[in-house]
Amino acid sequence: MTPPFSTKEPDRYQAIRITSFAETPGTENSSVSQSNQVLIARDGEKRREEYSAGASGQIVYLEVHAGRFILLPNNKLYADLSTASNQTDPGGRPYGSSDDSPSLSPEQLLNEAHGPATYEKLGIETLAGRLTTKYRVVMVAGADSQNETLIWIDEALGMPVRSEATSRSSGYSSKVTMELKDLKLEVDERLFSWPPDHRKVQARQIFDLIRKERKRAIPQQQEK
Repeated sequence: MTPPFSTKEPDRYQAIRITSFAETPGTENSSVSQSNQVLIARDGEKRREEYSAGASGQIVYLEVHAGRFILLPNNKLYADLSTASNQTDPGGRPYGSSDDSPSLSPEQLLNEAHGPATYEKLGIETLAGRLTTKYRVVMVAGADSQNETLIWIDEALGMPVRSEATSRSSGYSSKVTMELKDLKLEVDERLFSWPPDHRKVQARQIFDLIRKERKRAIPQQQEK
């Protein structure tokens, strides 16, 4: 069934996308949670996404007329992702992704869902001073598996500004929350400017640096 609302982003905007993920395993009396935030800016075909990379600063994905690039500003390095072989890291994952970072956009959550879905309009709510329409989406994946998503659509923008997706199956449960903050329709053009002091390297070198930083961060997280 086609959703009764738009899940597409505007051609021109910038925002901070905050996502959180929590799960409770069915066989353990414990829970796991994590969160991250991404700066997103779009102006037509131009796009910028900034991901936090711990001590390494930021991982920047930049899509401009010259091509698609990944940058490490702290290291003053960049690589060209325009060729198909450079669009994923050696482990086969796309730019900006990691083993522990799920895909969290509302469009992905809805369009990648399997099984029949039902949609229910819940009413009008105000989020951060903006009028939104709230919907409930329920997907049944099996006899003992059900996914429910609450989604808030900013009708003026024609896009989701918040979603809460809950999945339950055989005692296991997980919840993914996405929210757009600091939403602006005026985009800072400097976000798409090219840094002149960056050195070009192979994409593999940048992905290796990202993986090394993640490995160093794991022991620190376990000590907390």
